[in-house]
Amino acid sequence: MKVKVGTRGSKLAIAQTQIVLEKIKTTFPSIEPKIEIIKTSGDTKRETTKAGTFVNEINNAVLLGSIDIGIHSLKDLPTELPDGLSLPCIPERVSPNDALVSRDGSGIFDLPEGSIVGVSAPRRLAEIRHIRRDLILKDIRGNVDTRIRKMEEGQYDAIVTALAALERLDLQGVASQIFGIKEVVPAAGQGALAVVCREGHDLVNKLTEINDVRAYNETTCERSFLEKLNSDCKFAAGAVARVCETKINLISVIHDGGRVFLELSGKDPVTTGQKAASILVR
Repeated sequence: MKVKVGTRGSKLAIAQTQIVLEKIKTTFPSIEPKIEIIKTSGDTKRETTKAGTFVNEINNAVLLGSIDIGIHSLKDLPTELPDGLSLPCIPERVSPNDALVSRDGSGIFDLPEGSIVGVSAPRRLAEIRHIRRDLILKDIRGNVDTRIRKMEEGQYDAIVTALAALERLDLQGVASQIFGIKEVVPAAGQGALAVVCREGHDLVNKLTEINDVRAYNETTCERSFLEKLNSDCKFAAGAVARVCETKINLISVIHDGGRVFLELSGKDPVTTGQKAASILVR
């Protein structure tokens, strides 16, 4: 059975897709997955294009049948999926933490006042600003390689990126500092991959067999938190959950005129995420 697996053409996207392909081939030897590079409109102006553009166009390719499954970084996938699209699989997750990469190896507290730090999301901007108000935080775009190159060229003194991206590119050694999850609360779903497929496709049941239950429950909690927030208003927000025996522990944060931080435990991932969001926006 031949299966077309859609992804972007960046080094990180290919590396992430290869992880899923290996799991598919190991679990289902009769399946022959083949990578299909999806050229999106964002690829011609990638440094100014938001992740949602790439996600939407790959999802559309799945829905139209030009590919069978699509691979995304879960943090980029909207909490509400388009009609006809299924999320049957979240493989084993890697580190959800954010990391600092600096030109001279300095940690966040060693950077001189006025250092220029590249951040790519309102959450990162708010979290880093909470730690160091004397730094100059500037927006940065492009893939991981591009961001590191911009820093090395002197446009930035340091950048903040997902540790997972560095790990999957075997670049974790360039991290000057790995932030604790309470210090800089990660984006919901960070460190996890999303495998999407058309509802009713023969692959849906197969893909559930390579789903990691722990990762699925943790990210379901995080995404429920985010979905509840987005149903009301937009915040710079982060959330990371951890399954512990029969409970799920959620660390969450929003920035709404200040940093509001919450730790909450519950038994059900969805209700725990929703409850945390309700508490934070009171």
